[in-house]
Amino acid sequence: MACGRAVVATAAENGKTRFVVPRGDNAQFVERLATLITNRELCCQMDEASRVKAEREFGLHRLVEETLNAYRQVGWKGL
Repeated sequence: MACGRAVVATAAENGKTRFVVPRGDNAQFVERLATLITNRELCCQMDEASRVKAEREFGLHRLVEETLNAYRQVGWKGL
């Protein structure tokens, strides 16, 4: 996702950034891959949505804030 690529995965949340297929459903897995290969517009839309989601949810700012909050919860009085 952080590389701005659509995702085909199992055991994950289904949404606009990825396709989710049931574990062991090889036919649907291949179908989803084929969809991304043949539908360039959809693939690009999912690429962009993945990058935006990764930046929003896993960006450096969030990492720093969550780390500092964890320290504060245990009594750290720094920043």
